[in-house]
Amino acid sequence: MKNLLTLFPILILFLSSCGNQGELNPKDAVDHWEISRTLKTYTNSTLDIDTLKHEYQISSGRNQVLIVEIEKKPVFKVGKELTDLYSAQTLLIELDSADSSVSAMTPLNSRFYKKLIAFSPDHGIRPMDKSEKIVLIRQSPTVWKIDSHFPDFVFNAELDFSTNQVLTNNYLDY
Repeated sequence: MKNLLTLFPILILFLSSCGNQGELNPKDAVDHWEISRTLKTYTNSTLDIDTLKHEYQISSGRNQVLIVEIEKKPVFKVGKELTDLYSAQTLLIELDSADSSVSAMTPLNSRFYKKLIAFSPDHGIRPMDKSEKIVLIRQSPTVWKIDSHFPDFVFNAELDFSTNQVLTNNYLDY
């Protein structure tokens, strides 16, 4: 017991000296971000989602699948490298062949998921939040118009699902 009483003040001094001194703000460490956006379309497909293992697979089916991947890689200033700033987000959308207009709020028979890889408690695959602003409208049996307006996924597109496609756009964000 005496040893604990002797160590207690030393422990308090040690902990108080370990405050937030020298804490590095990520904005001070990152020079810019390398961002990659990839859209993948799959015809005659379905999504197989495993939320426990945080995995998905594209299987043969009667629907159309859209995958939108956003990958952000930090490019650090010299001597200011940090860990755990890499992130990747993926929209996983299965468009049911019977639907003509769907959104995260009104998915009808279609399915909307979001996958997050980041140092975050929200990592993994989860159903997309109904407040996310994304609308898909069928223009023809194989063409969908997409209007997306939520963080990291702001874009408009018209995609043809008649064949499997991969479209990638890379850019730098300073």
